This record gives sequence, C-alpha cells and structure tokens, in this order.
Amino acid sequence: MKHHLVPALIAAIAITTTVRAVTITVCSQGCDYTSIQQAIQAAHPGDVIQLSAQSYSESGTIDTAGKGITIRGTIDATGLPTSVLVGGTFHGVMKCVLNEGPSTVLENLHLEGGHSAYGGGLYLKNASPSIVNCTISGNHASIDGGGLYLDNSSATLSSCRISANTASSNGGGVFCNTFSSPTLTNCSITNNSASGQGGGMFDSAGSHPTLVGCTVSGNTPDGISHNGSPGVNGVPAYTPVFLVDSTVCGNGDGKVSAQVAGAAHFAGETHIHANCELNAALGDLDQNGVVDAVDWQLLGELLGICLGDLDGNGQVDGTDLSMQIGAWGECP
Repeated sequence: MKHHLVPALIAAIAITTTVRAVTITVCSQGCDYTSIQQAIQAAHPGDVIQLSAQSYSESGTIDTAGKGITIRGTIDATGLPTSVLVGGTFHGVMKCVLNEGPSTVLENLHLEGGHSAYGGGLYLKNASPSIVNCTISGNHASIDGGGLYLDNSSATLSSCRISANTASSNGGGVFCNTFSSPTLTNCSITNNSASGQGGGMFDSAGSHPTLVGCTVSGNTPDGISHNGSPGVNGVPAYTPVFLVDSTVCGNGDGKVSAQVAGAAHFAGETHIHANCELNAALGDLDQNGVVDAVDWQLLGELLGICLGDLDGNGQVDGTDLSMQIGAWGECP
C-alpha cells in the first residue's frame, strides 16, 4: 500500500503547487480592478494585466514591483496604442526599479504627461524589461531623460515611438546612464528637446546603446550626444552608440555635426544627413553639392578620430606625411 500512496501524494503536491497564469482586467467599470497599481499588487509571475481603450491616471508613478508580468494595452486599426497612462504634475508615469528582466513586458501602452527629475515617461534603474509597441510622448524631466531614463539597464524596445519629450538638462527623449546598453529596434526618436545636449538621446557613464532600423530626427539641439568627459576612476564617461540600418537626420541647426556628436559605430544601411529631405551624394556630408576637404573633416568628427593622424600620436606632422608618401603608388 505504501508504494501506491507515494505517486498519488507526489501528484497531489504538484497539483496544489502549480499556479496557472491568469489575465487580470483593469478598466473604469466592470473589470477586476480600476487601478493598474492594484492589479500589479495582485498579480503573480506570468500573469497578464489587460487594459482597455481608455486613459488611466494613478495617484503616483506606476511601479511594476519587480514582477515578471505583462501589462498590455489595446491598439487601434493602425496598430497604435489606445491605452493611455497619464502621469502627474509631480510624478512620472511608470518605473521599473526592482531587477525586472525580459519577462516584465510593457506592450501597447501610451505613456504621457509625466513629470519627474529623471524619466518623466519611464524610469528604469537596475531593470531590463521588454518594451513593445509603446508610445512615450509629452513627458518632462527637470534634470535628465524627459521620455525615458535608463540607469544600469539593458532594456529592449521594439517598434516604439519616443517623441515630444523635454528635459531641463540632457536627453530630451532618452538618457542612458551607468553602463546601460539598451537595444532599440524599429523605433523612432523624434521632436524631443533638451536644454543641454542630446535632444534625441544622451549616453553617459559607459553606456552603449544599439539602434537597429531606427530613425532619430527633428530633435533639439542635436540628435545623439554624450558628455564628452574621460570619466572618473577609470570608468569611461561613454562608449559609442552603435547604429545599424538607421537614419539620423534633420536634428538641431541642420548641420551634420548636430546629428551624432562624437564617436559612433555604423553598420548596414545607416545614413547621417543634415536634412532628411535630401539624399546626399556619397561623401558629400555637408550636402553642398561638392565632395571636398570640409566633408573629410566632418567624417573625422563623426568617427571621433583625426583622419590625418596616421601614427595615432595625437598630432598630424611630418611622420604622418612620410607614412603617406611611403605608401604612395598602386594599391595592392
């Protein structure tokens, strides 16, 4: 009899300890909850919090509380989010600060109207959630990261729109801090502004964002920037942004130098143009119709190197000229 009881006991324990993921609904009337924060507190890992096509105004910043859950909104016929999360005069819209990982998913959400010192729309610290088809627009930071602020975060953003956000210091659209390495795929960063630098994006403290198939345009005073500092205690202030099949154009004062300030890595069909409406001839970076020495200088600025310094000693001198003359002739 004992041998027959053991399997039955194990099965009973398995049944009682298995928790199925559930869908929790949130809306103004007729749902499980009327508050997103209350739904988060009730949720378990794997649960889906389903929102409706309406505006949600919480009493404070919505906190995902370190849970591996999905907060999913609704979309219209064009695929744009219709679930609008509205911040307040004295608080941001949403934050993830308790080691959330990719299993924390924010999907089909529109974050707007948030005001905070950092990350008026979305604040990520020591957290790397998955952000899918979200709009972050019309938020403000009194310091950095009007739309999105990342601190030690490797969040992934897919098919998101970050627009019309403002920051009183740096990073009107996005601010990357403390070794943040977010990956943005098929996203747009447009029409954001900062009083300092990085109207579209600002990276600092060893951060290394990657943009794949993205567009950065119409930002003020520039598109993508960094603090330009060598760092402290051996920690670099920034590492180059990596642009893959992306377009950066029409930012700042309309000059190429206002598109990507400092070093950057490029791959695939990446285009850096002063004017989004123009298709510059190959090499004509200032788009004046002529490929000349000015374009050569601009190329060096974009790559973050001195193109004439062949021996890398920080000076363009006779040694560099000798190296060039020594290499004169037919290429192998």
